[in-house]
Amino acid sequence: MFFFLYVHTWFRKTIVIFNYIDYRIRLLMDPISLTRMILGSIFVLFIPGFAWTFLFFKKQEIDIIERIALSFGLSIALVPLTIFYLNNLFQMKITAVNSFVVISVLTIAPLGYVYLKAGGIPLKKLLKES
Repeated sequence: MFFFLYVHTWFRKTIVIFNYIDYRIRLLMDPISLTRMILGSIFVLFIPGFAWTFLFFKKQEIDIIERIALSFGLSIALVPLTIFYLNNLFQMKITAVNSFVVISVLTIAPLGYVYLKAGGIPLKKLLKES
């Protein structure tokens, strides 16, 4: 019985500390920084993996919940590995602009492949127009 009282007290103190930290962060952050943080997190942690799930799985193979879960996992795996490999192999500096370009390419490449594979733009049309 005393063990549960100790855990309960410890848990309550932890919740109070986290609430205090959250309160202080909200006081210090302006709405623009908060918006940038949320949109940046979505851009880095969700969108590249979501694009890659369309490359790996057809639309009817998995439902939306599985696609969302896989997209977080793929993004967490693909984005840092790509940036670190480019840094180590090609000595590309890790900056905000380079990271944005890498994440954009990681997002656009699978979507372009899926679009062309689905017959979006026939190759003959591309060659005729140029």
